[in-house]
Amino acid sequence: MVESQDFIRKLSVEFVENGDCIKNKTSKAKKTLRGLISFFNERCKIEITYANSLANLAKTAGAGALSYSLLEYKNHEESTVKAALNALVNSTFQESESHKNFAQLLKQDAISCLDDTRKDLSANKRAWSNKVDFLKK
Repeated sequence: MVESQDFIRKLSVEFVENGDCIKNKTSKAKKTLRGLISFFNERCKIEITYANSLANLAKTAGAGALSYSLLEYKNHEESTVKAALNALVNSTFQESESHKNFAQLLKQDAISCLDDTRKDLSANKRAWSNKVDFLKK
């Protein structure tokens, strides 16, 4: 029992002596997490913008970007060329949906997980700070 109490006392002293190190590491980890969250949020914005541009391109078949639209030619073409134009428009639309889904998964999985971890670190840092302050007294 005495050995156990000595160990706890030594551990407490060690904790107090390294408390500032723990605080610094926690602060740096939170900054890193905020940086990652910011990066992934920006990536989501880019993915959504790209997805919307692709969806718009698929809907208009290039009418805004070109002086003519593939939709006009699709009505005049037959068989193989018409099928190819349809496939091109459909694959562009599917790609836009893939980018939207990726952005949504990024928000759900990566960003929310990183933010939860950051919040946990903040709560733990407060708890550690309180313990260190108490032990220093």
